[in-house]
Amino acid sequence: MTDPGTAISAVSTTHQVSASLFKWMAGSKGIKRTVVLELKQNIDLLGLWKATDADPAEVITQFSDEAFRAATLQGFNLNSLKRGKIGKASTKGVPQLERYHGWTTEKAFDNVYGKVATLRHAVALKSGKRPIRLNVRLANLQRQMIMLAIHLQR
Repeated sequence: MTDPGTAISAVSTTHQVSASLFKWMAGSKGIKRTVVLELKQNIDLLGLWKATDADPAEVITQFSDEAFRAATLQGFNLNSLKRGKIGKASTKGVPQLERYHGWTTEKAFDNVYGKVATLRHAVALKSGKRPIRLNVRLANLQRQMIMLAIHLQR
């Protein structure tokens, strides 16, 4: 698992990003607000997971993706949430996130919610030859969601 200092830092960052998203949503309505609210709630859930060291399988089953799926089905342009591409300011110097430089908002949302779906499948799988490291996957997803939230606010 992660050391306590890293966990505290992650929770603090999660809280700050979540609070900033709440401010950003104040000026938005309709689908925009719903999609960003869902992202905020999922980030908050990941913050609770880090703070409580909860079972990853329980956390994964609590993720919401209904607003994202509804927006996609309606043909909503996720790039309208934030024009422009993900840059260095959004990845905050995290080497694991540099691969997302140049991605559009829509591509980042598709990637994040694709991983949510994959995690749900992973929880449903019974034991196999190799374990699925859900804690690692959740930590990676948390970083990506925070990066996406920072991107939306820039």
